[in-house]
Amino acid sequence: NSQEILKLAQNFIDYINKTKPHLAPKSKDLLKNSCQAIDKLIRIDKFSFEYIRAVLLWAVEDSFWEDNIYSLASLRKKDKDDPRTKFQKIANSYERSQKKNTNNRSNANAKECNDFINEVM
Repeated sequence: NSQEILKLAQNFIDYINKTKPHLAPKSKDLLKNSCQAIDKLIRIDKFSFEYIRAVLLWAVEDSFWEDNIYSLASLRKKDKDDPRTKFQKIANSYERSQKKNTNNRSNANAKECNDFINEVM
């Protein structure tokens, strides 16, 4: 949905302008280019809008990516040394963080279960 893409892009631009005004891109076509990048991530790269949104929400809070993502327009760019796009790199970090969180929860649940069994026995 183009309205959702427009809203996400505008919210991201507003967020960067508010939190990192000295680093925020100032291109006159920033909103258009941001929307095009999200659209291509959906149409060409086959990521869902919900997934893109979740990855971006995570990225602006991540200790590494928060200082390395200022423009949505750059999400499909690649480095000459790496075949992955910037979004793919961010998504990879996002996925690793989700697995880590799941493992931490599993370990906590296992400990609680073990404590409960020991209390009952």
